[in-house]
Amino acid sequence: MSPPSSSPSSVASPSPKALPQNVNWSAPEVLLGHQDVRASSDVWSLTLVISEILTGEVPYDSADYRKLSLGEFIAELKRGSRPNIPLEVTTRHPWIPKLMAKGWAFRPEDRCTSIEMVAELESRLGMRSGVGM
Repeated sequence: MSPPSSSPSSVASPSPKALPQNVNWSAPEVLLGHQDVRASSDVWSLTLVISEILTGEVPYDSADYRKLSLGEFIAELKRGSRPNIPLEVTTRHPWIPKLMAKGWAFRPEDRCTSIEMVAELESRLGMRSGVGM
């Protein structure tokens, strides 16, 4: 792929390949404009927020992702591209990657619910939020 042109005309109009600004936390089905978006889309977003907390980095916020078209970005997600969880987190909490995988499964029907995610976090970390009571 060639680098974007820096001419004034290319700056004035956004590229048709440009990703929408909300790709960082939006579920694939939301990005694709599906009308039957459900709570599972929120679980995707919650999982990416947890990822951001664990890594200190906004998910998918790199030049490599920003140069992709929406179709290319969705294809990357379908192939399993996800933020890396730091080794110190997975070493201390080896259950985290499995929980994250349940939340950011590509297919909405394969995702856990937010209640299941919170219950797992509470159970593993010895916390109690009152969710589901």
